[in-house]
Amino acid sequence: MEHSRLSRNSFSNFHLSSLHYYLAIIWLLSVVLLTDAAKIHKKHGPHNHSGRSLLNINLQTNNPRQNFSSSNLCDPNVKQYSGYIQTSDGANMFFWFFESRNSPLSSPLTLYLNGGPGCSSMIGLFQEVGPCRSQSNGNSTYTNPYSWNQVSNLLFVDQPIGAGFSYGTNYLTSTDQAASNLYEFLQKWFAIFTEYSTLNFHIFGESYAGHYIPILANLIVNKTSILNIACGLLPCQININLKSIGIGDGWIDPAIQYASLMDYATNNSYNPTLVSSDVLTNMNGAYPTCKNLLSQCDSTSTNQDCSNADDYCFDNVFLPFAENLNCSIYDVRASLYGQPEPPEDYMNYLNSSAVMKAIGAKTNYVECSENAYMSFTNTADLQVARSSLTQLSNVINGGIRTLLYFGDADANCNWIGGLNVAKSIPSKYQSQFNSKTLQNFKVNGQTAGQVQSSPYLSFVKILQAGHESIAVDIHALGKGLQNTSMVWSAQYLF
Repeated sequence: MEHSRLSRNSFSNFHLSSLHYYLAIIWLLSVVLLTDAAKIHKKHGPHNHSGRSLLNINLQTNNPRQNFSSSNLCDPNVKQYSGYIQTSDGANMFFWFFESRNSPLSSPLTLYLNGGPGCSSMIGLFQEVGPCRSQSNGNSTYTNPYSWNQVSNLLFVDQPIGAGFSYGTNYLTSTDQAASNLYEFLQKWFAIFTEYSTLNFHIFGESYAGHYIPILANLIVNKTSILNIACGLLPCQININLKSIGIGDGWIDPAIQYASLMDYATNNSYNPTLVSSDVLTNMNGAYPTCKNLLSQCDSTSTNQDCSNADDYCFDNVFLPFAENLNCSIYDVRASLYGQPEPPEDYMNYLNSSAVMKAIGAKTNYVECSENAYMSFTNTADLQVARSSLTQLSNVINGGIRTLLYFGDADANCNWIGGLNVAKSIPSKYQSQFNSKTLQNFKVNGQTAGQVQSSPYLSFVKILQAGHESIAVDIHALGKGLQNTSMVWSAQYLF
């Protein structure tokens, strides 16, 4: 979830945003996706598996779905599946899938990923975009009327191993490995759940997803997949109909986003003196060395060079900023200890024996795996040291609509860095994007944020939103957005 060493296990000062427009905006975009997906579905139909070289989808059994659970938990009114798919390296990857509440076979399919690295996507299910929330006692759930499965089929995957319910013996050490594993998972998943394999496919996520998503999407776009994934007797190769990606408050390029910490400290809407002038002077003094070390990391890609960059930039730029704030780094409107973390009763719910049995979970739930996290850290793979701008450029050049959205109250992965990242993506549309400017959009007569768009790339700054958010009344807000400039942006994007 949180970038660098600020994993969910490391800091306890994460705060909820109050009423805001974060998920409402993404919901509106999803509505546009739904309309587009319906057109695609009518053209091809749910069982036309064009682009597939697979002749037999059996995976070790004539009825592979019998290996999965189909409970009525969380959202009892939709078809759902959960369980494990094993990849070639022995990783047992847990998933929980929910059909759309409306016309599932003419709705898109959205893969939602949380970050860490090593944090479970059950966080996204129960605290962000999923069909249900946990009751305060952790014994049951209630329906989330604002879930993204109002308009899209939803797939949540715990990855890499160690996160959530996923398990195995070989911890991954890089985002590249994680992307390959997840690609293999998707190939096998689509081979089993064939009716969803031709739907428009979208990948959304937050924070460390700023690395997960571009690298996975790049694999899909370039078709540099594992060509001999075992699907029963024959290898499978299914064309994944990727249409868009979305990254919320993502940590994408360290050189750009470290610099943005100094900019945000004095140029935000909430507190122009987030840190003292002395701290800011020290950060500015350390940044040139940080930038040079990051350049060396990008040039050589050796673990040693990237570890050096990781250590120096964290200790001399990020840590002074994080440790000297008098507010939450994830939401500068909140005092450091004044608000609780998001309710985590869902963890009690998931670890109950009845729920684990119902969803086919074979190991206790781990929200964020320290082992998975440290495996990435030990190779300096963490996004602190490496950039995913190149992969984003390849994805955009490949015709995949890309959305970067940032809350204006998040200091950690702040909107200034996000906008500078968007301006720096070296795609063939870069000059067109940079020729545009941020434009206000309104909800119910009030400015809700700003948007800047060009072909295949849109940046959205959302007012009154922190690093993460929970759903509000997206129907009311979505209705308000229909009369704003956000509509043209959404239609243009998707």
